[in-house]
Amino acid sequence: MNNQTLRTLSNARTGLLCNHTSWDPETGSYSFETIPGLCRIFFPEHGLFAEFQDQVPVVDENLYKEFGIDVETVSLYGKRETSLLADPGKLKDLEVLFVDLQDIGSRYFTYSVTLGLMIESIMTHAPNLKMVLIDRENPAGLQVEGS
Repeated sequence: MNNQTLRTLSNARTGLLCNHTSWDPETGSYSFETIPGLCRIFFPEHGLFAEFQDQVPVVDENLYKEFGIDVETVSLYGKRETSLLADPGKLKDLEVLFVDLQDIGSRYFTYSVTLGLMIESIMTHAPNLKMVLIDRENPAGLQVEGS
């Protein structure tokens, strides 16, 4: 990314799709603690810190305020299948959406499907929303298994 792009992003209303894997061991912080202009955090099945069992809907989005998270949090795993798609109203006021979901393939489809559905929501309801995908090293190491 060039400096102009970074300046533009730092002044934008931003959202973040993330979970517990958005931790940076070098800085000792989560991406939601360091992204400027953050006004909304989206999180997938299992909750922001992977504290919920699979297939358990997260309906109390305010529970993270107890942990000092002062921005709006939005669950993408509620009681209805429609909750898997981001509410258009939660996207339209954003200028940039960062995605920081690491997946080593040990959970069946959860995070890759969440990303795909978020892209679908953006293309349908907020086509001008910029998306920045944060890529990190594979936490499982360099070995590749499967096809």
